[in-house]
Amino acid sequence: MTSYLRASTRPGANPKSSTGLTRALVLFAIVVNIHGRSVARPMLSRHSLLRTCAGVPPFLKVRVNPGATQTTESLMRILHTMLRVGNLERSVEFYTEVLGMRLLRRNDYPEGRFTLAFVGYGEESDNAVLELTHNWDTDAYDAGTGYGHVAIEVDDVYGAAEQIRARGGRIIREPGPMNAGTTILAFVEDPDGYPIELLGAKR
Repeated sequence: MTSYLRASTRPGANPKSSTGLTRALVLFAIVVNIHGRSVARPMLSRHSLLRTCAGVPPFLKVRVNPGATQTTESLMRILHTMLRVGNLERSVEFYTEVLGMRLLRRNDYPEGRFTLAFVGYGEESDNAVLELTHNWDTDAYDAGTGYGHVAIEVDDVYGAAEQIRARGGRIIREPGPMNAGTTILAFVEDPDGYPIELLGAKR
């Protein structure tokens, strides 16, 4: 890999640019380790490399381990889970009033005839959230057999279930130990029939 990281400057070139080019060339030799195998990613074009001379993209972190070749690792996180809903106002009310989330943002797309609403317990910059998608011409969906559930951590499963019930939420699995285990959980159903799991915080 070291040959990929070697930056050369032509006679008369600005030596300060070599540092930026070297940083950009790091992207030329990105190698990730997948289950013990080194897999080289496709190389970037010269044009793409020159555009990155100001610095390595923020979603990549370059690290050097003593005695090891230079590697990179992607900084990844879950942003959101998208749920299609038949009645957006009803769903936003459920997630904010019953489950205590906040409406973070909402955008209408008249040309596409749909609206997106993002709800969650914290800002999107720091937390995974739910994206509620309302297609204006569809008022119901079939969850099918592939969808499982969204899980929410609570301090007290029994207490949370009672609070949700008092706010009009429908408990579809009463609090108690999981099947073949000891973890306490419960399930509530959202207005479109999506199961929401309540799990106690691990101590």
